[in-house]
Amino acid sequence: LFPALGAGDTLPAVICASAGVWLFCFLILRSGLSFGQLFAGSEDDGYLPAKDAIGTIPGLTTMTQLGVDAVHLHRDPAPDIGVALAVGVIPEGLPAVITITLAIGVRRMAARHAIIRKLPAVETLGATRTICSDKTGTLTVNEMMVARIVTPEGDWQVEGAGYAPEGRFLRDGQEVSAEGARRLLRAGMLANDGKLMQRDGAWHVAGDPMDGALLTVAAKAGMGEAEREMEPVLDAIPFDAEYRFLAVLTDGPEGRMIRVKGAPEAVLAMCDSDSGGPLDTALWQQQINALAEAGQRVLGFAERPAERDDLVMTDMKRGFVFLGIAGFIDPPRPEATEAVALCRSAGIGVKMITGDHVLTARAIATQLGMAENPLATTGAEVEELTDEELVDVAERTTVFARTSPEHKLRIVRAMQSRGEVVAMTGDGVNDAPALKQADVGIAMGRKGTEAARQAAEMVLTDDNFATIVAAVKEGRTVFDNIRKVISWTLPTNGGEAVAVIVALIAKGWVYALITFGLILAVQQLESHVLQPLVMGRAVSVHPLAVVLAIATGGVLAGILGALLAVPILAVLNSAIRVLLADDPEAEQEQVVAELE
Repeated sequence: LFPALGAGDTLPAVICASAGVWLFCFLILRSGLSFGQLFAGSEDDGYLPAKDAIGTIPGLTTMTQLGVDAVHLHRDPAPDIGVALAVGVIPEGLPAVITITLAIGVRRMAARHAIIRKLPAVETLGATRTICSDKTGTLTVNEMMVARIVTPEGDWQVEGAGYAPEGRFLRDGQEVSAEGARRLLRAGMLANDGKLMQRDGAWHVAGDPMDGALLTVAAKAGMGEAEREMEPVLDAIPFDAEYRFLAVLTDGPEGRMIRVKGAPEAVLAMCDSDSGGPLDTALWQQQINALAEAGQRVLGFAERPAERDDLVMTDMKRGFVFLGIAGFIDPPRPEATEAVALCRSAGIGVKMITGDHVLTARAIATQLGMAENPLATTGAEVEELTDEELVDVAERTTVFARTSPEHKLRIVRAMQSRGEVVAMTGDGVNDAPALKQADVGIAMGRKGTEAARQAAEMVLTDDNFATIVAAVKEGRTVFDNIRKVISWTLPTNGGEAVAVIVALIAKGWVYALITFGLILAVQQLESHVLQPLVMGRAVSVHPLAVVLAIATGGVLAGILGALLAVPILAVLNSAIRVLLADDPEAEQEQVVAELE
């Protein structure tokens, strides 16, 4: 519309173009939201996330400047006015200042073990309202130890600390032999990818901490690498969150055997009996719940003779003998407890999403102070919910247990549908979709896969929940600094622009008065009307039309106002005469006759 108005479109074009920049910054200042929150949705359906929204500022200002310059260079005989307005209106230093502020935040976070892979994630962290965290290794110390063993032959408490193969087997406070637990310990030792090693006087594990704990408890019972070498592994089915167990095919003194370890529910489902006789699933479920309520992570073990030379999933249906369960302790990180309390005081919700047993997860959540009475939901329950139902459940739930990567993705989407900015942790290949979906994906630097790190915006080098909270705190500092910069920039640029605009407005009124003077110079003045020459004939002019014509000329300003002054005056005068006449129809005929 504005290019069609002619050279006099300087003022409205500049005002409307600059209003976009000012309104954008004003919304950020007044709303308290991040740049990313100004645009809701997903990348696939047009969502402009924080990393792109920050880039909108230089893009918007650049387009505004190009538009203003183009209008003035093409239409205005004085392009220096357009340049002056562009310089005054556009906060040209804002993109640079934002980039520098974010870069400083990146450096500070790196010093606190949080590596930022994508610069705008710093600001998005400051707007985070919910943190979805894994349990093992993030909220806990990830140094597991077998504390309890239960088999049909009896149960044992196990002493010790860390991965040192030193400790006793106790029952009712008295040291006893672990002979009744040897089959379970052998299964845990063989279905194992870890390796114990001693370095600098301390014991460490190469591999999964749970595998290290199983090797340690076997060593406490006198079973070491020599027994592992006597029964080599021929084939294996690796652990997967979908079926939640690991199985190996071994060849030893008893012949070829299939040994399994995994989630107790999954292992019980493939067993027909236990080592003491018929399988009592309800009794074992009570034992599992008792360990889980004590905050222990529970694994089940089973075995059966092999019927073939390789291992396939069809071998895992039925026919196994249940050997018992083992309870692992993995105490919460002391700093994680403080970090959770800090999050709650800052209005940030913390949710635990784990593959552990629901009672174990809830017990750890209670120890961490995530809620007074944390509500827990299992992955099986999540599968039964529709997306709409999951939105309400996700808001109330503190702990999600026995979850799969697909559940994580749905949970993130459910929380985002309520307008929350969500940070999500993950370490596996299958966690990549959830990390990508989250506003801030956080990958584990120690135990995380390369796929997870590539999908995340931030990588934790210490896998510590407290580091996430420190990063959020730093992100809030960066966000607050950006708001301060905008608060300082708007008055500065606004003052410059107002000075130029006031000058343009004054210039427009001068043009309007000059235009009206030129009209008077060629009119015939009668006793009661002003009669300008229009198309060679005299036309009666109403005084109100003169006032409105002057006002219109001031708005349009410049050459456009001069060129359109006479036609505008004629049109306004005709309309007013017809509206105010006692006989509008007769007056209309008179006006038409005069104009013709």
